[in-house]
Amino acid sequence: RAALPELPDAKLGRFVTQYGLRPYDAAVLTASRPVADYFEAAAAGADARAIANYVTGDLARLLNASGQEITDCKVTAPNLRDLLALRDGGKITNSTAKAVLEEMFQTGLTAQAIVDAKGLAAVSDDSAITAEVDKAIAANPDIVAKFKAGNEKSKNALTGQVMKAMKGQARPDVVNRLIDERLAAL
Repeated sequence: RAALPELPDAKLGRFVTQYGLRPYDAAVLTASRPVADYFEAAAAGADARAIANYVTGDLARLLNASGQEITDCKVTAPNLRDLLALRDGGKITNSTAKAVLEEMFQTGLTAQAIVDAKGLAAVSDDSAITAEVDKAIAANPDIVAKFKAGNEKSKNALTGQVMKAMKGQARPDVVNRLIDERLAAL
């Protein structure tokens, strides 16, 4: 009995209690032993829910599209953990993380190597973002007028324009803070 591997139902229950996963996510992860092993290796010392979301979402999509199994995946569990550490640490944005994952899947390179090689680090420099915020506000007086008239959601259009101008590399929290400051000053 002691030599038997952990049964899928026991593993599912452990994933729910130990990692705080939803039963559905735990069921998807424990349906295949290699996927469960990959998840546990990636989740060691990391945000298990974020790892689960990537394994069952973006990584699963890439694996399905390429016809690969998790055992053939070029994205190692520690490399996935490192990617999410970059994202959670504010070094890259969420959209950049998804693009970097695709590059990692194709090449097997680490997230940091891809971010460095392609200059994908998140921009949190207020002066660079402020310049784009000012351009967006100046180019869209109608949106500013809607905002001043009480339409709070019109601010999202400005945020989108700034993010587009900065190629998704600006930290959204910084962009929103600066837009709020500029609109409050008008």
